[in-house]
Amino acid sequence: MGFAKVQLMGNLGKDPEVFSFDGRNGKSEGVKFSIAVNRGKEDNKVTDWYECLCFGQTAKTAKEWLQKGKTVIVFGKLSFRDWEGKDGKKGHSTEVIADDIQFVPNGGGNGASGGAGNGKAAAPNGGGNRETAISADIDDDSCPF
Repeated sequence: MGFAKVQLMGNLGKDPEVFSFDGRNGKSEGVKFSIAVNRGKEDNKVTDWYECLCFGQTAKTAKEWLQKGKTVIVFGKLSFRDWEGKDGKKGHSTEVIADDIQFVPNGGGNGASGGAGNGKAAAPNGGGNRETAISADIDDDSCPF
């Protein structure tokens, strides 16, 4: 058995789009959005764009909380599909089917997130109790990276 999991942290390029599709129980809604993920440093910085789709409770969370520019962490699976345009042009696309979206607080370079774990709606600024890491004196020579 195999799997293709992905974890991305980036910023939404535009507000999410809601779409309808025929589901098992009639019409259902999904949400589509793209995130920009930067890699590299300074002059070598490159931005990669990832198309993300979500369904069910995760789509409801995305619809309610996501907006252009917001920093998020997306957990999901890779999906590959073939498509054909109205003009007959064919192609392939790679998308991320988001299972979970976590929100990164403004200026959140520390990796902390007040999230919507497992697609459950939660205020993007966290709220509730959060544990804070206690800094320790670490010798740079003993750090493995």
